[in-house]
Amino acid sequence: MTIQSPLTVDRLKSIKNRVIGNPTAKVELSKDLLFLETLVGYLTLPSPDAIRVEAAHIVTSLSIASCPDDTLASLLRVDTLRRLLVSLSSPSSPPVQAALARALRSLTSAIADIVSPSVSALRPETSPTLRNDARIALDGIFLIDTLDIVLPLLAHRSDAIAVSIAQLLSQSLRIAQHRTAVTEWLPADERAKESKSKRGWEKLSAHGVNAPGRQGGWVARNLSAMLANRAQKVQEAALLALGALAKENGPVASALTEHQTLATVVNLLAKTRSLDLQLAACLCTTHIIRASPPANDSIAIMIMSVLNRFVSPPSSVASASTSISPQQQRQACNILYYLVIDDLTNCRLAFSRGCLNNVAGLIASLTVIPPGEPQTISDINSDISKERKPTMNLVDIDPSDEPPTLSALREAALITLAALVLLQHEVRAALVELDLGDVPLHPAVAIPSGCMASTERVAGGDSTPTLNGGKQHKQLLALLRLTLKSPHAGVRYATSELMRALTRSIGVLRTNVVDSGLGQLILERVMDPKEDRRVVGAALRAVCNGICEFSPLRGSYVQEGLVGRLVQFIRGIEPFDTTPGSHTPVLDTSLRRMALWGIKNLVNKSSDSSKREIMAQIGWGTLAELMVSGKLEGKGRRRHRLHQKGIKGRSSSVVGGVVGSMDIDEEGGLVALDIEDDGSDTEEELDQEEPETDQDVAAIQEQAIHIVRNLSENETGIDMVFEEFGKLNLRDIPFPNASRNKVPSVSLPSLASPSASSFPSLSPTLAPASLSLHPIIAILTALLSAPPSAAPDITLQAAYTLANLSNGSALQQALILSHQPLLKAIRNVLAESGRGFEGGDVRRPAVGAILALAKGCSTLVNSLSSSSHGFDGDATKVITSARCRKEMGEAGLLSTLKRICESQGGVVGVGIGIPHHHHPHPHMPGGRASLGHSHSYSAASGGISGGPSTSPITATHPHPYPHPHAAPLMDTDREVVELARMALDWLDHGDVYGGTVM
Repeated sequence: MTIQSPLTVDRLKSIKNRVIGNPTAKVELSKDLLFLETLVGYLTLPSPDAIRVEAAHIVTSLSIASCPDDTLASLLRVDTLRRLLVSLSSPSSPPVQAALARALRSLTSAIADIVSPSVSALRPETSPTLRNDARIALDGIFLIDTLDIVLPLLAHRSDAIAVSIAQLLSQSLRIAQHRTAVTEWLPADERAKESKSKRGWEKLSAHGVNAPGRQGGWVARNLSAMLANRAQKVQEAALLALGALAKENGPVASALTEHQTLATVVNLLAKTRSLDLQLAACLCTTHIIRASPPANDSIAIMIMSVLNRFVSPPSSVASASTSISPQQQRQACNILYYLVIDDLTNCRLAFSRGCLNNVAGLIASLTVIPPGEPQTISDINSDISKERKPTMNLVDIDPSDEPPTLSALREAALITLAALVLLQHEVRAALVELDLGDVPLHPAVAIPSGCMASTERVAGGDSTPTLNGGKQHKQLLALLRLTLKSPHAGVRYATSELMRALTRSIGVLRTNVVDSGLGQLILERVMDPKEDRRVVGAALRAVCNGICEFSPLRGSYVQEGLVGRLVQFIRGIEPFDTTPGSHTPVLDTSLRRMALWGIKNLVNKSSDSSKREIMAQIGWGTLAELMVSGKLEGKGRRRHRLHQKGIKGRSSSVVGGVVGSMDIDEEGGLVALDIEDDGSDTEEELDQEEPETDQDVAAIQEQAIHIVRNLSENETGIDMVFEEFGKLNLRDIPFPNASRNKVPSVSLPSLASPSASSFPSLSPTLAPASLSLHPIIAILTALLSAPPSAAPDITLQAAYTLANLSNGSALQQALILSHQPLLKAIRNVLAESGRGFEGGDVRRPAVGAILALAKGCSTLVNSLSSSSHGFDGDATKVITSARCRKEMGEAGLLSTLKRICESQGGVVGVGIGIPHHHHPHPHMPGGRASLGHSHSYSAASGGISGGPSTSPITATHPHPYPHPHAAPLMDTDREVVELARMALDWLDHGDVYGGTVM
């Protein structure tokens, strides 16, 4: 019901009391836009102070404590944020400014929770419209004009105002750009002084006594000064704000360390008895030492010791301390997560300090296993739970009835556990074998009296402990079966992240995950069409780990319809908030990259029939489109797109977290497998946090190219790729503009192809396009023609795909050698990758492709004489060794190969300096097995791997010219030089090798 104006103080107080802690009242009030307009109008109009204070309090109440989306959208719609800033910029009494600062803090925090991951728990999914509006509003907070209003209040004489601004910073600083804006901000008078005190070419030192950037900047200095205040609330707010500012901010963290701010924080941590202040000091110190690591582990050990006191499970119900609240335990779990995430040293340290056992015990104390559910792995394996019949009237506990603080604590503990086991196999193995024993329930967990049974009888007369005295005998994997089915999306998400971490170990995946039934349960999260999209993303990462070649789950997942679900993710699914009746909803493609990752793992080392079945569901045209553009567009727009210089495509965001293929952790770290191509990346290689749209597109292209690489891992796969891509029409492939995805535009006139007489058709079933320029050759030409440094991952996968295809038949090799733009692109890749290019390993597959082509052409004349080749014998339609050398020479490949060898101290001439007898020269009549198509390289065999080495050795990138002081060669460099020498040898003497009979 609309509340009429004018509003009195008493009516405003009544409204404030009604909405405090009442989400239903908040939503009801937010629907009355006229009232909200009137309310926020009092913030800027010349109204009595009491009216302005109560209006600000209502805004605070509406936006605080998990503000409903409808309420926040209404507040943004009536321009509340701007009016609060206008009010703060005008002179006001301290009580009014304090109320306005609190309202601004609450509203900004609610906006930040919409835009960025929440710092407390997983929020319900938000509509794209609200997310976009919130992002614009949050960016506006950190514009310099807005900061000129907000940040000076840090130095206000009123502690209440300074605390609110510090809390605003601690709750809203989520991304690097905003931290940089706050770090570099200076008051207007200091900015003017700085601009006048230097000439155009001068830059003031950041370390001088009067330097504006000293001690981390103006904001960091004032926050550090607040630590000297005796009020604990002021100290806590300052610590939290300093931590938010120093998070992933090396310059600020280093400045705080150098100017003794870190020592002050540690001193506070050691002396204080306030639990909240201890947690704030731990958080601040954690962010500082993560951004600027200290020389030793003493500070990290001290933090872990403090956090262990918070996260330790109760020893008994009767003696459990009630001084630590679930909220404080959740904060402790979050701090431990920040301390160990993606840091192997800290993970090992936390494991040795007992953090793993404590967090696992905390999860066990929060989880009540209902009757009929197994408590241990042995219960699961022996199916005892199916026969268990309780003898008493046990009351099931509905997790949806528990307080939100407990579900948030369970979520935080599971996420922390995932971070602890993410990087090391030994920790994962210890966790899955951990027997938690008889764990007392958490004091905050309420148990109905009917659940307090002493024993329960099972078939055979045996008895098992239940909730006698509030204890249950538990094992972690049995608990995960329950948390994976929790009604709270945040708990399911955290459990999925833990499952994804556990499935990174081969042993854990093949035994514990399969035996416990968690492998099937995690698939159900992916297949559920009503599941929260973020939960699906986390579960999909675990599923992709579970479909690698060695996994026993691969076959069952495919039978359950996983491929069809992945295809849905690739093409896009309807978002959860699609307007009813809408005929053209914007499809959600946020899971496309992970779905492609799953397809890549499925086709790796799979049968030819499986590959064809999978690709029949995806579509070869879809794969080609993703390879060249990373996006899918409507069929009706494709031809139109070829004639446009650029079309703004749909942006697709990737769910947070790590994306990639399974990394194989065994026995103390990353294992270098005996075979160098496992067809899948490590998760670290694809790890990106909050990627931009261009990075998303590049990652999708990389995964699509890698699918083709895995499809072409053997001879029949190469035939399949050439055959199926040959059926595509080049005009249906949307080659992108160079300015969009850093891939050069490939217009049809520029795709000049050799005449039909250059090579025969590959198969009678191929489309006529194979007689001009083959689509797969056009695609690889476009991808490899981009500067390698612009998209190194794309270039690397394209080079490996070309290396695989170069091991094809003589006719397929002719397609490659007849296209000069592709050969020149290979030459440019080799030249550019030697100049500090971060993907320097791309030289290996590029040189390997040249070697395979050289060997294939050298054996061609001998192969043509064999009737088993299935070839018509017309040698004028193929490329011989002499022509191969001519084509490569015109493309500049010969000189580039020589420079690679010469740059490492060798002297390579035409047929000089290469010991011919060191290389095998097999007589290879007939089939393509003669071309050495093995995909795992060895310098002796001359093969080329179809995948990157898992060796942890880092390659050096030599200059492409002789260097008198060249560094010692690394293994990868030696491999590249050896491949280059072998390629030159085959090009110089291939006719001799091809005719040699062994």
